Amino acid sequence: MKQRSLNSRKRVVVHAITAAVLSGAIMAPALATAAEPAVRYDRQSKKAKAKSQLLDTKFKKAKEEEEKKERRGVQMMSGDEFAKKRKAVEQEIADKQIDFLKRLVKSTPKDDPEYADYLFRLADHYLEKKAYFDLQAGSLYEKIYDAEDAGDAAGAKKYKDKQAKLLAQSRESSKTAARVYKALVADPANQGYKRMDEALYYYAFELGQLNLETEMQEAYRKLINDYPDSSFISQAYLAFADYYYGKGQIQNAVRLYEKVLQFKDSPVYAYALYKLAWCHLNPIGTADPEYAKSLNFFIETIRATLEGRAGSEAAGKQLRKDARRDLVRAYTFAGRTDKAWAFFQKWGRGPGDDEDDARKMMEILANSYFGNGLYTESTYTYKQLQDIFEGDPATCDWQGRIVVNTLSSDNKEIQWKETQNLGAYWERFRDGEYKKTVKKKCRDDALDTMKQMATVWHDEAEKTKLDRTYELAELAYAEFLKVFPKDKDAYELQFYYSELLWALATNNYNDKTSSGRKKGIEYFFKAHDEFVKTLELNPTGKYTVDSALAQMLAMKNALEYDETGGQAKACKTDAEGVCIYKEKKKKKKVKASKDAKVDKDAEYPKSDYTETEQRMLNAYNTYTKYVSDPNDKELPKIMYHRAKLAMNHNQ
Repeated sequence: MKQRSLNSRKRVVVHAITAAVLSGAIMAPALATAAEPAVRYDRQSKKAKAKSQLLDTKFKKAKEEEEKKERRGVQMMSGDEFAKKRKAVEQEIADKQIDFLKRLVKSTPKDDPEYADYLFRLADHYLEKKAYFDLQAGSLYEKIYDAEDAGDAAGAKKYKDKQAKLLAQSRESSKTAARVYKALVADPANQGYKRMDEALYYYAFELGQLNLETEMQEAYRKLINDYPDSSFISQAYLAFADYYYGKGQIQNAVRLYEKVLQFKDSPVYAYALYKLAWCHLNPIGTADPEYAKSLNFFIETIRATLEGRAGSEAAGKQLRKDARRDLVRAYTFAGRTDKAWAFFQKWGRGPGDDEDDARKMMEILANSYFGNGLYTESTYTYKQLQDIFEGDPATCDWQGRIVVNTLSSDNKEIQWKETQNLGAYWERFRDGEYKKTVKKKCRDDALDTMKQMATVWHDEAEKTKLDRTYELAELAYAEFLKVFPKDKDAYELQFYYSELLWALATNNYNDKTSSGRKKGIEYFFKAHDEFVKTLELNPTGKYTVDSALAQMLAMKNALEYDETGGQAKACKTDAEGVCIYKEKKKKKKVKASKDAKVDKDAEYPKSDYTETEQRMLNAYNTYTKYVSDPNDKELPKIMYHRAKLAMNHNQ
């Protein structure tokens, strides 16, 4: 009688819960008709939020960086680099020297043979003072750019104001020097001065710096006409040409630079070639760029420096470096991408071992291609660099730039392929012997890109419903969670990944084809597993209840599980959403005598759960493991279904 009492109690429990379900106290899961393939146990999914910057924002940021570099311009050598190189003398020292010479000038008669030289030296000291202010002002550019890049408008303004003050002081020194030179060159008594041609050159040069064009032209003409054999003639033409170049009068500048080339032994010969290259590269609206001609002039500049036509070894070395850097701009449009490395090896190296700019030129070319919208060429160049410098610390950064190039198109397949490559680089760098800063940059690039790819594509897929976009988002989530399992956003992306799999399962299952339904079932199994991983990552996280319910419903859908125990998958749903089947009539049992003995093993044999039932019980247990709220609406339903299964198997 004990066994009969035990089973009676089971039935009491089940009947009590059943009554609660039928009365509405416990809501059974909403069930859809299965006449056509349709997800039976559905739910409201959470919307994925795109992480970090949107992909198009990342692309735009890279473009803005290139445009910023373009606006800031190129720090090229100037004409006065080839004139007398003045030391930037501290203001206090310069002022002492100036005061001393001013006293000499004041106390010396004008007909004294030394008088003209005192004036020349006085002007020279003012130019040393000018050089000091120019040096101080120039040193602030980097601080200004750093402040601008950091978004520190107040800091940038502070440095700009300081720079403006220094430049104003430089201009005052230039004005004073010009006045002293004028006193020297305008006095007929000084016409016999041995350095008059040099004084005229510097006087004219400062007049150009002060934008006094008429006076400047007169001074240069006097130098050219009165001293035709002076070594400063070519420099005069150059300074004249630089003045017009600075004014944007490119044709006038070209004409004068070409005059400099008449002086084969001039110390400014190579520099004139360099400026001609720039005139054809950037005519500033006066004509169309002639890239091939510009490229040839840059090559001729390099050749001239190697022949010693740059005034000094130091000047030649600096000019070669500038020409190698700048010729890449012309090569972008005049050269072949697949020939670039060989070309840069030829013109970017030597003569010393310390001069090897070929690699830097390739990097500049890749950036130039990007800045000019030639993304395929940019990617090709970066890949060449990766092949040539395999294992180099820059290879991961180059891969990050390749990924940015792919964002210029809508080709998600290429975007994902290159993102995978970026992740592979990080896995190599993580365990490699690289500097911490290099590793961090590589990690951040890979992490941010994968995170963005996954969430942005997920968001897009929800809007477009395109299967391939869903699938690519799936790949990106899986790769991110494999490579960065401990990232601060891993929990949230694990949940989004699970939600994506749920969406893929639903879309495929509802496809109304046998293959679609089969694929949908496979995705429901995957969704279940990933929702469980979400729970394991953070048992008390903000997605705990959602994940617990989702893993349970995903298992039901994957198994096409029928909680009602009906004889067929098709059923009718009552007002409460419970699947109702028509019961078959059962034969009445003959009532046994109250004194009859019951064979419990024969009448109530214990049986094993089916594989499907066991998997479902595991999903129920997972829910109750993570959800402990006594007021939770799902817990009574789970109790009911677990008890019913136990009763059916006499467990």
